[in-house]
Amino acid sequence: MSEGSGQNWGRPGDQYGDQPGDKPFPQPPAAPSWDQPPGGQPGYGQQPGQPSYDQPQPGQPQYGQPQYGQPSYGEPQYGQPQYGQSPPGQPQYGQDPGQQPWTPQAPAYQPPPYGQQNPWGAPPPGYGVPTVDYASWGSRALALILDTIFAFLVFVPGLVVIIAAAAGAENEDEVSGALVALGVLLLLAGLVVILWNQGWRQGSVGWSWGKQIMKIKLVRAADARPPGGWVGIGRLFLRSVLGNVTFGVYTLLTYLWPLWDERNQSLDDKMLSTLVVRAR
Repeated sequence: MSEGSGQNWGRPGDQYGDQPGDKPFPQPPAAPSWDQPPGGQPGYGQQPGQPSYDQPQPGQPQYGQPQYGQPSYGEPQYGQPQYGQSPPGQPQYGQDPGQQPWTPQAPAYQPPPYGQQNPWGAPPPGYGVPTVDYASWGSRALALILDTIFAFLVFVPGLVVIIAAAAGAENEDEVSGALVALGVLLLLAGLVVILWNQGWRQGSVGWSWGKQIMKIKLVRAADARPPGGWVGIGRLFLRSVLGNVTFGVYTLLTYLWPLWDERNQSLDDKMLSTLVVRAR
């Protein structure tokens, strides 16, 4: 072929020696891809008319999508436990087979203090402050009579000594001062015994000798416990002072008041918030 034939046999795109009207150097066709077969031809190992593996058939879900009526990945089926939960009726992970599952418990019933009304109504059976049995007027009266007898008995030794000192002397100048002093000391000792029995002892342990024999007890109205020794002494002092000031009217009223009181309280009990109940 001559040099003036008009074709360029150089490199593609080489413009040296090109003449007007020359055609560009023809490019070779691209090689077919294994993943993309030529149009209209089936892929490797695929029969004509058979769908590709990467393309779903008509009516079938694509890869990674759940079928109709099937749960998606990570969602439990209907009636099946979720991940990390045991089937119904079987113990949880880390729980003994014989151990019952923990269930929250209702708080225990807290009864109100003794003597106070329950704002939530009546407590259920078996709960609440135990009921007290108020002492009857007759048992209180007998206990008072017994305490009076004991008080008289503790004064007897002092009175006997003083009477003996006065009877042994022919006149007032011959009265033995030593016997009189001894009698006075015995009377003072009897007074201390009375204050201890009807005052301090009755307040600290709940009963005097007379109440102990009658099996009744002095308690606080708030918690049914002994009111204390000083309360017992104050109760005895209050009754004695008000009785002397009113010439016995207060003493009579406080002795008779439990007859019509709903809790069998005397006037002393109402002022000091105490009760007299049967001992258990």
